[in-house]
Amino acid sequence: MLFLHQAVLTPTRAAASLPGMFPSLAERGISLRRGELSMIAGPPGSGKSSLALALAVRCGLPTLYFSADTTRQNVEIRVLSMLTGLDQKQAEQTRNDDPVWASQVLEAFKHVAIEPNSSPSLEYIENAINAFREFGTDPAFIVVDNAQDVAFDTGDTWQALHTLMRELRWHARATNAAMCVLHHTRQESFNGQAPPLYSLQGKISAVPAMVLTITNDQPGFIGVCPAKNRFGKASPQGTDVTWLSYDPATMTINDLGEAA
Repeated sequence: MLFLHQAVLTPTRAAASLPGMFPSLAERGISLRRGELSMIAGPPGSGKSSLALALAVRCGLPTLYFSADTTRQNVEIRVLSMLTGLDQKQAEQTRNDDPVWASQVLEAFKHVAIEPNSSPSLEYIENAINAFREFGTDPAFIVVDNAQDVAFDTGDTWQALHTLMRELRWHARATNAAMCVLHHTRQESFNGQAPPLYSLQGKISAVPAMVLTITNDQPGFIGVCPAKNRFGKASPQGTDVTWLSYDPATMTINDLGEAA
């Protein structure tokens, strides 16, 4: 236990935020902070995994990605597309024809470990984090994709989600990682705006320090809104959206005007 006047003199283990955030988002005070739980939420198919994978590539730090929502092979194809600009069909074909080429390209993603269990339990998540740490470093970034794929013994889905949020926050504090969980909002149109905070399934916005809701209902773009932000301005109604360019075929996300 430390009093604040002592704690402020204690060296921190790492910077407060992950590097590599898109500049247009960083300018708005949007960051994934280490030691905190953040959430990326949106309707199915809105680009949650695309954004999380892009942030994993951009940060360049040790990352543990729980890919319950898709297979390891699909993650490989998505990242190959992201790194090469090939569409996913071309990336898959080239990967199959030339796995050595694929391995060389994926060297740029070697800081990321993929856990493809389709229904991880809380115990599985804890064991995977501990196994990662046994390699001699704490993860800087942990992604759980997504919340509703985590397995619980209880039949109460909403209570399970609340428990998950508290457990993930605990792991964020214990590892000093930026913990990010992906989650669904209701599947409906919000007329060019991002989903509001109240649209989260399970009403589990209390625990995360940051909730980014996203939309891709404008072709060629993905909109990101800080529906909750303990460290800056928030827009709970989803109205204050920052637009990034987005090509789902190649999984490419960029700031507007940023080189691909």
